[in-house]
Amino acid sequence: MTDFTAATFPPSCKHLSAEYKCSGKDNTFVEPSDMKPFTDYSCTGLIKNNDVSINKTTPPVHFNIDCDFTIKDLMTSRTTNTSIELSWETTSKKCQDILHKLEKLSYSCSCQDAERTATEETATTQDKTSRKTGGTCHVENLKTFEPYVCKVHPIYDDKNNFKGTNVTAWTDPGYYHTVGSAVLISHFHLLLIIIVIVQNVTFICRGRASRRNKPPPKHLDKETH
Repeated sequence: MTDFTAATFPPSCKHLSAEYKCSGKDNTFVEPSDMKPFTDYSCTGLIKNNDVSINKTTPPVHFNIDCDFTIKDLMTSRTTNTSIELSWETTSKKCQDILHKLEKLSYSCSCQDAERTATEETATTQDKTSRKTGGTCHVENLKTFEPYVCKVHPIYDDKNNFKGTNVTAWTDPGYYHTVGSAVLISHFHLLLIIIVIVQNVTFICRGRASRRNKPPPKHLDKETH
C-alpha cells in the first residue's frame, strides 16, 4: 500500500543507504502500517554510510494512497415476504492487506423494484458490520412476491464513488392471517379462488403462476375451528 520509488545510488556507493521517515499534512511522523487511504503523505530518506547517518537527506517523495474496493460473490442469503438479506466479500488490489483495519469503510445497500422505473423510491440501509473484508445487510419494507434489483457499493468516510455490484432477488409470497372470524389474505399476484365459511372457517386457495417466471406457492388447504 505504501510502495514508492526509493533513492538509488551509483554502483560504486554500495555502502550508502537511505532510511525513510514519513509524515502527514501536520508533519507528524507516521508509521507505514498506520497510513490511511486517500491521504497525502511525504517521505524523506536519511542517507547513511555503513548504517551511520551523514546528516544528508534525499528529496521528499509525495504520494497519496488511492485504495480500490470490489464487491464479489454478492448473493441473497435470506428472504421474507417483505425483506431481502444480502451477503458479499470485499477485495482490493491496492489495499487488501489492510481491509480489516479500515474503520471508516462501510457499505450501502438498496433494492429497486425491477418492474418499476428508476425514479421509484428504493429501500436503502447502511451496513455497520465490523467485518470489513465482507458483510451482510438487511433491506426491509419491500413488496410481497416482487423481483428486485439489489445493489451494494462501498463507502469510505465521505467517498461513495466506488463501483457497486447488482443481484436480482425475489421477495417471498404473502401469508394468511386470521383475525377473529375474518380471513385476511396477502396479495400473491396470483389468480385466487377463495371459499370462506364463517362459522367453521375454511378456505382453499388455488393459483396459477403470473407472467413472471417464478413458480407460485404450493396449494394451501387450512381449517380453523
